[in-house]
Amino acid sequence: MKTNTTQSNSGFTIIETLVAITILMIAIAGPLTVVSKGLTAALYARDQMIGSYLAQDAIEFLKNVRDNNKLAGGSTTWLTGITGGATTCSQSAPCTVDTINGDPTGVTTYGIVQCSYGSPTCGQMYLVSSGDLGGYSHTASGIKTQFTRTFYITSSSANPTGEAKLVVTVSWKNGTVPNSVVLQNEIFDTFR
Repeated sequence: MKTNTTQSNSGFTIIETLVAITILMIAIAGPLTVVSKGLTAALYARDQMIGSYLAQDAIEFLKNVRDNNKLAGGSTTWLTGITGGATTCSQSAPCTVDTINGDPTGVTTYGIVQCSYGSPTCGQMYLVSSGDLGGYSHTASGIKTQFTRTFYITSSSANPTGEAKLVVTVSWKNGTVPNSVVLQNEIFDTFR
C-alpha cells in the first residue's frame, strides 16, 4: 500500500535571513553609539575637571607666595619670586609653578621657573607619588601626562603697585582636539 505524504518546505529564505540580520544590526548599533558618545563625554569631563583643579592649584600657590612675601617684610616685595628680578612671568614669556616641590615661603625656592622661549614642553606636567605627597608636578620623575600648565602676571594700569592679574593656563589634547582651561584672578597688595 502506498501512502501519499506531502512534504512542506517551510524555512527561512536567504532574503528573510538578510532582513533579520539587518534589523538585528540596527538594534545593536544604536545603543553602541550612545555608549561610545557617553564614554567620550565622560573622558572630556574628567580632563576638564583635572585642568580646572590644576589651574586653581597654581593660583592658590601663587597667592600663598604673595602672602608669605608680605609677612616676611623687609626688602621683600609682595610679588617677589612671581615677577621681577631674574624671573619675569609675562604673556610672551610664561612661567611654570611646581606646587608640590616648590616652597611658597621662598626659603629654598619658590618652584617658579620661566619657560624657554618657544619651548614645546614648557609646563609639562607629570603624575608623581612620593611618600605622603602625590599629584601633578613639573618634575620629570613621574609619569608624563597630557597636561601642561603655565602662568603669567600683569600689573594693573590703574593701580600698578597694589594690584596684579594672574592668568593660569592648563592645556591638553583629547585625541587631536586641543583643549584648555584659563583662570584669571586679580591679586592685591593686601597689607599696604
